[in-house]
Parts: sequence; structure tokens; C-alpha cells
Amino acid sequence: MGYNRSKGGTGMRFLHCGDLHIGAGRGDGREEDFATAFLEVAALAVDRQVDFVLIAGDLFDRRESNPQALGQASRGLGLLRRAGIPAYAIEGNHDKALYVDRESWMDYLDREGLLHLLRRPEGERLYLSYEEGGNVAYCGKTRIVGLPYAGTRTRELVERLTEEIPSYDGFTIVMLHCPVGSQMAMDNAYLPSQVVEALGEKAEYIALGHIHTAYRHLDIAYNPGAPESVRLEEGIGGEKGVYLGEVGPEGLRVELIPIRRRAAVRGEALLTPYMDVPGAETAIKRALAETVQEAGALVCLRVRGEVSFDPAQLDLLDVRAYGRELGIKMLDLQIRLQNRDSLGSVAMDMEELEREVLSTLWREKGFEEERLVEMTLQLKERILEDRNAYAEIAQDVERFAMERREQA
Repeated sequence: MGYNRSKGGTGMRFLHCGDLHIGAGRGDGREEDFATAFLEVAALAVDRQVDFVLIAGDLFDRRESNPQALGQASRGLGLLRRAGIPAYAIEGNHDKALYVDRESWMDYLDREGLLHLLRRPEGERLYLSYEEGGNVAYCGKTRIVGLPYAGTRTRELVERLTEEIPSYDGFTIVMLHCPVGSQMAMDNAYLPSQVVEALGEKAEYIALGHIHTAYRHLDIAYNPGAPESVRLEEGIGGEKGVYLGEVGPEGLRVELIPIRRRAAVRGEALLTPYMDVPGAETAIKRALAETVQEAGALVCLRVRGEVSFDPAQLDLLDVRAYGRELGIKMLDLQIRLQNRDSLGSVAMDMEELEREVLSTLWREKGFEEERLVEMTLQLKERILEDRNAYAEIAQDVERFAMERREQA
């Protein structure tokens, strides 16, 4: 919590959230987690009587959001609209429309008046200098400028924005969906400190999204993180929630407010050379039972030690089934075992190993598309859980094929 510089009067209050990922968790039955988190964010905005809400990208988890996810987003946005609280949003990388669709569900929500989507106008102009439109909106004396996710073009567009944005007597907020400073992401949508600092000369608050844990940079750029844990490791350590900003006599006061999320814990199972395969599996299950403090938790269990058998003999499907009996909602097994009878060791994060193998297989077929890896993993999870989702996977593949044809 702290005070920052401010101008444009006092008495303005806003809520900044991002990376809500509504529709995530289908493979684990966690869809309601993300819907509930968004409803809590909306209820908090109403309770604190904010003037507006900022959604800094990734309202949805998938570009092809299903009707359930659209309804969940609409309920939260409807709560804000009934309270007279406008929501200003930008598209994150998960929100952007497929090439073949042209428009996203964010465009639909904008047309329905449930949010105000800030878009970059066609052509080279980034914004309208003084009039509302494109990627600029005004709420009272606050000017809100938003740039949707731009991938590797992020730095170029932000530097242009910094040069071209006109002066303004009120309070200016810039919304971006990218990491800054020491934070990093795999997609190179990244801003170095000097670019953020230059933008900070034109804006009083930079509202960020994209990274799922909270951080602030230079006391000008703020990233609240994903309110609910999209991936298990996000829930273990680190802060997450929403930022509440309030302009008072002393300037801008910024406070990170946590949102209730599903519990996540980490445990460890230590195996020894004296254990046979059944004994090792029993030790892993015992460690699971000792780690779980409440039903419905997300659990990361590290299995380490030295064994006298091939670690591939462990029946991890049976271990996972036991985890479900304990009420574990999501289980990440990290196997790091050394075989006493071999020169090497087995060190693998199961999820990372799966992704690496699938990436190699698709690359051998001439593809390097991360989406194909995601589709394959989703299909595997749904088959393991006996989910009847083949039609949905087929639709995903069809859309992907159409998009590839359009781009060819």
C-alpha cells in the first residue's frame, strides 16, 4: 500500500483486475472457480463504490469461449452495470478473435453495453487525441488509454504512444497486457524499465495484465495477477488479487486486495532403495494424505530419492485415482528419482515432459503450433476423466485448420 503522484482532483476510486480466465479449468472441473472469482471482484467493486473497473486483458481463457463462459462473464459484468459502474477492458492474448472470426466475444460484450472495449483504430493512428473513441475513453476527469495484446510489437506501439499522447489536465491511466521490468513471459511481449519510465511521464497509473502473480514496478505500473490460480504453481506462494486505487488529498493510494481462491499446497515424498514398487506407491500415497489439509485443494507433490527399480514402473494413474479419493482437485506429480543401479537419474516434471514430447511429435509433422499441444493435452485429460468432449475437440481442430488455410 502506498501513495503515488496524482493530478486532476480528488475523490476518484477504481478497481484494477486482469487475467480472470473465465472458462478455464474444464479438464479439472474448475470452471466455477473462475466464475466465482469474477463475481467476487464485481461484488468488491460495488461494495467499495468505485467509479469504474479496469480489466487488463484475458477476461476469457479461450478465444472460442463456450456459452457457459460467456454467461459467467455476463453475470459479473451485469452486476457492475446494475450498480452503475462502467468496466473498461482491453483484449489479452486469450481474448483476441480467431483469424477466421474477425470479431471476439469481447466485441460482443461491448455491443451489449456490458463493457467498454478499448481498441486500436485501423491504420497507423493509435488513438483520437481529445475525443472518446478507438482506444481512448473518459470517465469524469480520468482519461483511460488501452492497447490490446500486441505480442512482439508491444514495445514499438508503447514507444509510439509515449511520443504521441497529448498532455491532459486530468488523471491518465494506460492499460497494457504485457510484463515489464524484471518480469518475463515466453512471448516477448515485454517492456524494459526505461520504456515504462518514459510512459510514466505521460500517465499517473499503468494498469497491467498477463503475469498471474502480483507485482508493481517503479510505483507507476501495477499488475494484480490472476484472482484464481490458472495453473497450480501460481497458488503456492506469491500474492494475487485486485488493485484498489483511490485519488485523495495526498495523491494516489494503491492497495492490493486478495480474492478468495482455491487452496494450493506443496508436499514431498521421499523414496529409499529399500522400497519395492508397491512400497514406493504406498509412500507416495501416504505423503499425499499428509499434504492435503482440506478437500478440493490443488496439490503439488515432489517425489524424490534413490530407488532400486525403474521409476517408470510406478503406477501413477493409481496414485492420481487415490488423490481423487482424497478430494484433490488438481494434482501435479514432480518425479525426481535416481536409479541406484544406473549411472543416470530420472528428473521430470510430468507436465513439462508431456509438453516436450508432444511439441517434438508435432514439429516432426511440420508444425510448431502451441495450440496443437494444448488440444492434444485437453483430449488426453478428457479421455482419462471419461468426458464426452470429442465434438468440441473436433471443432477446435477444424477452426485451427481453417485459420491455417486463411493464413497460407
